[in-house]
Amino acid sequence: SPSSSLLSPSHCHSYHLHPSPLSSLPPHKLIEFDEKGQMILLCVLFLLFIIYSIIHHNTLINRLKHNGFVVVPSLPLLGNEPLLSSPYSFKQFGQLAQIYGKTFALLRGSIPTVITSDPTVIREICIQHFSSFHSHALDPLDSDIYSRSNLHLFHSRGSRWKRLRTSMSTAFSLQAIRMWFTKMELRTDDLIETLPLDKEISLHSLFQRHASSVIAECVFDGDEEGKETFTDAILSFGSPSSFFSLSTFAYIFPSLTPLIISIDRRRSQFGPINPLATFTHFLAKTAYLREADQTPTDFLQYLKSVEVEEKDIGDGREDLFDPTQSRAIKCITVDELPSQLRFVSIAGFDTTANTLTLLCLLLSQNQNIQDHIRSLIFDLSPDLDTLSNLPYLQWCIWETLRLFPHASPLSTRECTSPITLSTGLRFDRGTQVVIDTWSLHYDSSLWSEPHLFRPERFSHSSSLFIPFGIGPRQCIGMRFALLEIKLALVRLLQRYRIHPVEGSTCHLTVRDTNTIWPEGIHVRFESL
Repeated sequence: SPSSSLLSPSHCHSYHLHPSPLSSLPPHKLIEFDEKGQMILLCVLFLLFIIYSIIHHNTLINRLKHNGFVVVPSLPLLGNEPLLSSPYSFKQFGQLAQIYGKTFALLRGSIPTVITSDPTVIREICIQHFSSFHSHALDPLDSDIYSRSNLHLFHSRGSRWKRLRTSMSTAFSLQAIRMWFTKMELRTDDLIETLPLDKEISLHSLFQRHASSVIAECVFDGDEEGKETFTDAILSFGSPSSFFSLSTFAYIFPSLTPLIISIDRRRSQFGPINPLATFTHFLAKTAYLREADQTPTDFLQYLKSVEVEEKDIGDGREDLFDPTQSRAIKCITVDELPSQLRFVSIAGFDTTANTLTLLCLLLSQNQNIQDHIRSLIFDLSPDLDTLSNLPYLQWCIWETLRLFPHASPLSTRECTSPITLSTGLRFDRGTQVVIDTWSLHYDSSLWSEPHLFRPERFSHSSSLFIPFGIGPRQCIGMRFALLEIKLALVRLLQRYRIHPVEGSTCHLTVRDTNTIWPEGIHVRFESL
């Protein structure tokens, strides 16, 4: 048949398969070719990665310039992250402001970051347009803020932040403050009676111990196990801010953040026991054993009175927030309660110790001011009402915090919805903002002789002074901290004179608490 004839040998073409040039090579030559091919491929991929990084970097810079910002030069991929993670970043911001103005932009890896010490910009961000800047700028490793059930006040945003703030405000009411004052007096007695005299003392260590004892008494009623775990947690803090961290990689490679978070969690699971985790476990256990209907004797009990079981309490979209429309109820979930206690404990001990350290340093260097305070308080009984009516003492504290706004690294915001300010600057969603409090407090156009310790400058109030933050997210514990500082200082000056020590230094660095610690400060206390 025709079809079968087509298959006959006479109609079949003869095909010869020619061997590939590679097949004739000896095995070791094939391996060599394969290694060269891999090397070429890696080089090509690396080159493409570099090209992409440069293009992406330039795109981010051009976007910031289009939005009206002066942009500080930076490296592709890294951006200005080495500067932003430096333990001396607060000083470097001031140097950059001299060159680029009061508001300028940086790149934190791939995250646009605006630094500002402009009073107009600060007010608009923190007050006028708060609904677009209701969140602090968060570490990328905290990117699961919408799903975490144990978020604390500082990391929360939107309606959840308002609910937590409303719930915690009861513990800082005047009624509660009177209770805290009694506990402060007990711990201040311990400070006064055990103070080493006529010898060189490390001020920061002294006041860290004092502040931690006050916090332990007020937050969880001085439980001995709590004191021990809290002390261990405190001792685990204090490392200088560093470029070499997992957070840095997350800033540089945002798309890898979930993987980096997973690595961080595994490291914490299999690494040494974290003292902070032990302290949190103690707080959770103590809160679980407490009854909600007990009379409040500590901060824990105040929060226990508004504790609820429900995990979903209807906070809604936290990124879409209108503070004028949002109504907050007083309630904290079981998972949230230990986190609030931990946050208050760490924040309360750290900032108070820093302020007392720096204030005593300044008084040791300015004996005339120390004598003037003593003349005002020497015969006073330092009760709550008396301490609230000592304006000169208040001015001294304000002036200390103007010269050393040690909580300035915490003064951040993140834009949650695009907005253009009256200055013409446009902020895209996700842009982070750092309030440069240090430069604001040393601006010679706003403060006369800004480097001098002059408490009298606060005889007139100033809206340019923001050591506790500004706007609705101002520090919730400000009144508590000021009362603790005043009580300790009055009791000290009624009994002792503070002398400077030759060779003492004041070394300031940003620490892992995101506050600026004063180290190397030594003084001598002399009995009057």
